[in-house]
Amino acid sequence: MVASESLVDGIWQDAPPSGAANALQALVSRLRRALRGLDVDVESHPAGYRLAVEPDAVDVVRFERPPRAAGPWPVTRRPPRGSCARRWNCGAGPHCWTSRPPTSSGRR
Repeated sequence: MVASESLVDGIWQDAPPSGAANALQALVSRLRRALRGLDVDVESHPAGYRLAVEPDAVDVVRFERPPRAAGPWPVTRRPPRGSCARRWNCGAGPHCWTSRPPTSSGRR
């Protein structure tokens, strides 16, 4: 959630309009209209606003997620080169960017 005060400060910096709370509500109303039909909603809370989206709709959540159930790395084979997302079904993320699997300490 983002506090209304933070939104006002971010939008108008040091020169908020008189009635900044009402002006912010008008902007949020316009945002809701723009988002209509998408799988996202702007929720109002007493202290501010929150974008309500499914976690999989946020790219950073997908990026930081560990590899999907690809199974353990084969002991007798070198890890694949190239697109591990295609060959190992591990999705996107930094763990797919090298040809060596991460160790238990997270180092390669």
